[in-house]
Amino acid sequence: MRTQGGAWTLVLRREDGSFGRTIKKGFGNATGDFFIGLEKLHFMTKVVVQELIITMKDFKGQHRFAKYDWFAIENEKEAYKMKTLGKYSGDATDCLREHAGQKFSSRDRDNDHHAENCAEKFTGGWLVVQDELSFLYI
Repeated sequence: MRTQGGAWTLVLRREDGSFGRTIKKGFGNATGDFFIGLEKLHFMTKVVVQELIITMKDFKGQHRFAKYDWFAIENEKEAYKMKTLGKYSGDATDCLREHAGQKFSSRDRDNDHHAENCAEKFTGGWLVVQDELSFLYI
């Protein structure tokens, strides 16, 4: 995928909000809702320093992005906790920062520290993006 002047690996494409299931192995295809899977994402971020870019379109049709110069997650035993989140740049809100150091939650695995299941409430894991369209690349 080409965006922000570089070639990136698509990690997540979210269109209809169905991103709430157990996602160890991933699901979907690159033209619809898609997630590469937490296990693959762990291995990709474990081997070499990875950048992360989030591109999105808000409800007003404005395109925004958030970029982090380093991103890594732990393994399944650690519930895919966000291990590293580097320096932020971009024109979107730094919405991922509050999730740094947090375990990944899904509808059927509530790993967050809130009384309610945030993955159920916001249909996502660490990333709560309430936009029409979200894409993550590393």
